[in-house]
Amino acid sequence: MDNFKGMSIAEVKERLEYLNKIYRFVIVRFQSKRPNKKPVFLISNRANLDQVIEKSSNFFTAKIVRDMVLVTDNLAYWAIYQDKLDEHNLYSEEQQHIIKMNRYFINQVLIENKVQKK
Repeated sequence: MDNFKGMSIAEVKERLEYLNKIYRFVIVRFQSKRPNKKPVFLISNRANLDQVIEKSSNFFTAKIVRDMVLVTDNLAYWAIYQDKLDEHNLYSEEQQHIIKMNRYFINQVLIENKVQKK
């Protein structure tokens, strides 16, 4: 992911539009191979998708549920929080807030792209 630090939402959206044309953002549903686990949804791009699926294949099955993600304010906020995940200590209070916000914006992107969490 790019570094969106200091960029306005409009600038982030513009950058995401450009990146979406090159790499195509997708929403992927990961289902645990262990019974009775809720699926996990991630936003990725086609360029990184094979690596993500390969690394998780022992534990999850993966399926693309939206092949072209709309570039919206929610996707822009997700991208900003996704960038911040790499900048902070995993166990810090601030990092826990970043994780919570990241999940929130993933859910908003799912809603905007009419992806049902089943």
